[in-house]
Amino acid sequence: MNKRSGRFPTLKEIAKVTGYSVMTVSRALNHPEMVQKETREAILRAVKEKNYNPNSIARALSSGKTSIIYVYIPQDYAATNPFFMQVVAGMGESFGEKGYSLLIRRNWYAGEVCDGIVLMGLRENDIVKAQELASSKNVILFGHVEGIDSLDVNNYEGMKLLTEHILSRGKKRLMLLSIDEKRPFVHDREKGFLAASSSASSHDIYHSENQAEAAYSFMKETFGKEVFPYDAICCSSDDMALGVLRFLRDLDLRCPEDVAVGGFDGLGKHLSSLPPLTTIKQPIYEIGKELANRLEKRIAAASSYEPISQFVTPILIEGGTT
Repeated sequence: MNKRSGRFPTLKEIAKVTGYSVMTVSRALNHPEMVQKETREAILRAVKEKNYNPNSIARALSSGKTSIIYVYIPQDYAATNPFFMQVVAGMGESFGEKGYSLLIRRNWYAGEVCDGIVLMGLRENDIVKAQELASSKNVILFGHVEGIDSLDVNNYEGMKLLTEHILSRGKKRLMLLSIDEKRPFVHDREKGFLAASSSASSHDIYHSENQAEAAYSFMKETFGKEVFPYDAICCSSDDMALGVLRFLRDLDLRCPEDVAVGGFDGLGKHLSSLPPLTTIKQPIYEIGKELANRLEKRIAAASSYEPISQFVTPILIEGGTT
């Protein structure tokens, strides 16, 4: 107990003393088998010195809670994908402050013991499974599916904003290089493009893998042997836009004078091009924190909790490519 304040120290104070994160301290106390021996011993020494006594075992037995959050990230996304890394970082901060540990899995939930579940990156064929899971477990989704508590970027408005910005630069012949995946956010971005480009003299949608090299190869194979027919390219990701910029350089086309290019993500890669890429920035870290806050409230709710779908409008970051 802190003699000056007359209270027990918090997880945050133990974290400050040891130099570890709140989430690591929580995991060492609640799930020591998940923490390296050296780390665990350092935390337990600080706990003893500070007389920290959370009585987590008794709390879990009396409440029926495990303090574990199951986080699903599909296998077809790289573990180092900056999008998911920022989401997890935001969730980890908020969940850690509340004493929860994250159990990150690349496979669909199979009955693991946990207090709540976060789903991300769902494909269209995952929707029914997600709805069934939400009928019996505390679930929140990064995305939007009817009947599930969810938080999502407004992908429709984001792509609409990018397309309108490009049109305001006097561009008339537009193409969208969309992601070749059957996911709701992909369709939403395509709809936003179509809604804004109706005033253009031409507008077409093409599909490619969501990688810079794949986008470059697609553009080269599709347009490399003819006069390029468009004066603007909207891309469904910054990675794809970087591949497009490389293709335009091969053709000695100036950007934005000859062809304007815009991306979607704003997670840092837009700054790696010269000039910097115009993009739609998603507040991913902040969304991760809000996902954690909303799921924690759902877990704590004593009565039934009606699912809420919320959309966050992204912002335009104007670079030199438009």
